[in-house]
Amino acid sequence: MPEAGPGLGASQQSSRRPGVNAEALIALANLGLPRRPAGARARVTEAALPDAATASRQLGTLIARPVTEAELPGLRDLQRAAAQAVDALLAGETPDCAAVNAAAKGSTGHAEVVVSEIGRAHV
Repeated sequence: MPEAGPGLGASQQSSRRPGVNAEALIALANLGLPRRPAGARARVTEAALPDAATASRQLGTLIARPVTEAELPGLRDLQRAAAQAVDALLAGETPDCAAVNAAAKGSTGHAEVVVSEIGRAHV
């Protein structure tokens, strides 16, 4: 399964789950959008990946280690590309993968075979 881009290193391979790429795309695309936390009366908007500490919290379900300042530019590029891809999909259009591919160019990946509940293998 390919890595989702900067900030997701080989050391996190064991913590990844099948289907995390779609989860990562949606999580990244939703960063910076207004949301209403449980129990809140009003929506809150938080900037997407403004600093390493906030980015670590925002991406905590996707990355098992803290984000560094050096990773922020690549993660911001990936976040913008993810938002554009999701917007295209929601509009019924084919997303332009060039921006995602450019953001992931320097990343490494690994293949993972997963057997589904009905016994089919998926890469």
